[in-house]
Amino acid sequence: MPLKEIHLPGDLLPLAELAIESFQYPENPAWNYQEDESTETVEAMKQLKRTWPLIRLLTFVSPVLRDILRGYFWVDETGRPVGSAIIQRMGSSRTWVIGNVAVLPSHRRQGIGRKLVQSSLEMVRSRGGERAWLEVVKGNLPAYEMYLDLGFKPYSTEVVFERNPPFTEKEIFFPPDAKAEALAPFHWQPRYQLDLRIVPGAVQAFEPVEISHFRQPIAARLLRPIIMLAQGVQQRNHIVREDSTSTPLAVFGCRLPMRGKGLIMLRARVDPERPDLAEPVVHALLNDIVDSGVNLRAEWIVPDWMPAVIQAAEEAGFRREYEAVRMSQSTV
Repeated sequence: MPLKEIHLPGDLLPLAELAIESFQYPENPAWNYQEDESTETVEAMKQLKRTWPLIRLLTFVSPVLRDILRGYFWVDETGRPVGSAIIQRMGSSRTWVIGNVAVLPSHRRQGIGRKLVQSSLEMVRSRGGERAWLEVVKGNLPAYEMYLDLGFKPYSTEVVFERNPPFTEKEIFFPPDAKAEALAPFHWQPRYQLDLRIVPGAVQAFEPVEISHFRQPIAARLLRPIIMLAQGVQQRNHIVREDSTSTPLAVFGCRLPMRGKGLIMLRARVDPERPDLAEPVVHALLNDIVDSGVNLRAEWIVPDWMPAVIQAAEEAGFRREYEAVRMSQSTV
């Protein structure tokens, strides 16, 4: 049978290699895996493989870790993988992500992607999942139409930004009623409270803001710093609160590779009702990069319901790579 379930840790590197070879689009180079993304993917899989014995041990303490990475290969008559799909549970919730639906260019238009997604949905159901979402590049009509045909519904769009070094530091001025401070990695309550309040209802209908997505089990909390140390990455997190009430107004941070290779990943949630926070948040992120001394390309995915952040990113020199559409369906 051409469908083969992914087995870990042995299939981690083949997954990375297949993704790198598959995400190539001569007609749309902006969609291609770039060299730093390829490096990041391979290094992440190598380090995950090295820490797998510990992950396996922790699954006895926290069974949800068994859903950290599942999925399928599609293999040809020689047993060589020509397609893959990864599925992951979001925290301990019943929401799952289908990611990296990859098919080699030589094997496209043969229904392989459809069969991989259908099988992934069946696995989500078997694991008790209630909904699944995925992303597709806006403009990739064959994939978009396939997902529509499989029952997925679009519910949000994101802008994928990039910026190359050098980065320059800039003095930051937050509004007088707002105070920025460091945020501990596992201080999940402010992130949950902010998302619950600011994520549009139309988005939450497909991707609910659930405590189980934010609150990590003890085993995951133990595992995270070990994986970060193995991968050689540093993470910086900040929160902006309303000074008088301590209400979270923004949460932002960056993931910084500290070994001279890979990709800086930025993230931010900013209250759309506070557009005056967008510019200082963008420059605070850039200042973090300057302070770290990391001189690599930065990538940032910003949802379309934060227009002030999109504008501030563009004004700060970030360039749009492409847009992606999130699509979801119920699996119950």
